[in-house]
Amino acid sequence: MKTHKGITLIEACITLALISLATIFTLHVIPNMQHGFARSDMQALYQAIVYTQRHAILQRNKEIFTFFPENQTYTFCGTTHRLSKGVRFGILPDVLGPPSSPHAPLTRACTFKHNQIIMHPDGTMSAGAIYITDTNQQRLYACTIAVAPYAYVRRYRWQNRWQKL
Repeated sequence: MKTHKGITLIEACITLALISLATIFTLHVIPNMQHGFARSDMQALYQAIVYTQRHAILQRNKEIFTFFPENQTYTFCGTTHRLSKGVRFGILPDVLGPPSSPHAPLTRACTFKHNQIIMHPDGTMSAGAIYITDTNQQRLYACTIAVAPYAYVRRYRWQNRWQKL
């Protein structure tokens, strides 16, 4: 009986092909995962703001929603939430804002006074915007509150222009 010591050329080629496919898949998926995390964090932020607004209305009490851009967290109703790894409060260079009527370059990740949204029992909220990006700075999302008799929250995504979500 004949025994082989080593691998054949075909076995080496198949192994190399599998490693190459795994590498290509990984390089393609990881950046898209960060995009998904950024979008997911924007959705969670939006829901937290709406929840806090409704809580203020139902409790007939002022609520404060606070952003801490330096450590990538925000607090509301006694809860602190941290952004996902690979996501941060931030802006992209050369992007104009605010999203509803872009006319000036963005300079800050949070435009709310003192990094806080004040929510009143009558449904009104402080006006401003908060921007979320991935650490690769490939995606940018905004959550805005306009000045209105009854404040509402809007979400946007930047893709060479602002698009409402």
